[in-house]
Amino acid sequence: MKYATNPFAEGLSFHDSLSLRWKRLSELPDNSTLLRLNQRNLSLLQSLLLNDDRVLDVEPELEPLAFKIERLDQKMTLLTELLSDLLRTQTLLPAEKLVRVSAKGISWEVSEDDLHPDQLIQLDLYLLDEVPRPLQIIGLIVGREPSRANSDYRITMSFVELSETVDSLMGRLVFRHHRREVAMARMKAE
Repeated sequence: MKYATNPFAEGLSFHDSLSLRWKRLSELPDNSTLLRLNQRNLSLLQSLLLNDDRVLDVEPELEPLAFKIERLDQKMTLLTELLSDLLRTQTLLPAEKLVRVSAKGISWEVSEDDLHPDQLIQLDLYLLDEVPRPLQIIGLIVGREPSRANSDYRITMSFVELSETVDSLMGRLVFRHHRREVAMARMKAE
């Protein structure tokens, strides 16, 4: 089983309030299930990161075509938003929790006493409220500490068996959110 014993060792992470839920697993899913989860997560992460890859400079002779493509993109974005609105009315998202996310894992506080180290879980993590489709990640609980603020526990989960591509996109997602977090902190300081 491939996982990081300390998912926050690299130091790059971000904090956010995200909807999540989990279920305990008795064993690691079979390879076909892991492949399916990785493909699903790859599709979602590629969609979320698509805006980062936009090319802003356009050759002058291609401006009319770029304008048409931009109009199509706006229409597709509107359709996607309308579909997401419709799906959100049909889907009850789980409660939000304050989380810390790295490319290798996640931590959050729980009041329940049912998550312990060396336990496998499937985590559904909703990265955007407007997209009611979660990342579905298999993880291993690698840490459990009492919370300093209350009687809850801080759980640390390491992602298990991510494909190289999903792992890379998780790194990009974390970097993007971390960069925004740092920019917001600088703006507040000024």
